[in-house]
Amino acid sequence: MLNNPSRPLYRSCQTIEFPAFGPEFTDWVVHRFATVGITCEKQAIEHLRKLVQDTPNYVQMVCFHLVAQACLHVRCQDVEKVLETVARQNAYAYQTLLNSLTSAQQRALRLAAREKSSLFQKGLLAKYEIASAPALHSSLNALKAKGILDEQGTGKGAVLFDDPLFAFWLRMSFDP
Repeated sequence: MLNNPSRPLYRSCQTIEFPAFGPEFTDWVVHRFATVGITCEKQAIEHLRKLVQDTPNYVQMVCFHLVAQACLHVRCQDVEKVLETVARQNAYAYQTLLNSLTSAQQRALRLAAREKSSLFQKGLLAKYEIASAPALHSSLNALKAKGILDEQGTGKGAVLFDDPLFAFWLRMSFDP
């Protein structure tokens, strides 16, 4: 919104680059659980961070729900169960967004959510019923223009979702 020239708030404030969280963030979260008497496996928080692309509000939200549910020992499966609950809470908004897209864009999103990289392989195009690599490229560009996929991406043949919870919901809701 602030970095897109076609948006009304373009360059309305100074951009601040925040550094990515390091391993100390995982240790901090594990320690915070310990302060309320909950043991937490470090790999559970690392798994959560990976699932939500290090999005702080989703990490916080899942941790809040784990504490609220009185989970006494946090494991990877607990994190996934709570993340599924959080994703389901957003299902109406995600379904509404999905319904606003063309069928080609919907298939491209499902492909991107499930496969994450090497999206242009012929086998994947056939599996997700995408006509051709140029058709996929066109759909991905349209999804980037709509702010659903990140403009930056991760490299050739890979994409990032602007909302990682949406990608999680797509993986959870739709079989390939």
